[in-house]
Amino acid sequence: QAASTRETSGASTAQSIYTLSTMSLADMPKEQHDEACCVYAALILQDSGAELTSEKISELVEASGNEIEAYWAPLFAGLLGKVDVNELIMSSTKVGGGGGAGGAGG
Repeated sequence: QAASTRETSGASTAQSIYTLSTMSLADMPKEQHDEACCVYAALILQDSGAELTSEKISELVEASGNEIEAYWAPLFAGLLGKVDVNELIMSSTKVGGGGGAGGAGG
């Protein structure tokens, strides 16, 4: 029984990952949709070298045919406008370093 539960659980996890990776923005709950729109807009702005502002995020989202709640664009601009998004991405994908050297015995 336990083995079949684990197999079923693994299959449902794989299915969930597949479903999430193939889900369109239109299929997402509203909050996830709005957040994803802002993430994509911020990545586009960063990639193009443009300043990451609330207005530009809103413009990109609108140009894509999407609508978001009014607080999302200022939230993302406030959080990401002060950091280097490329560095943020690179630092979040780095493989962790080894543990520090142990203290000298005495």
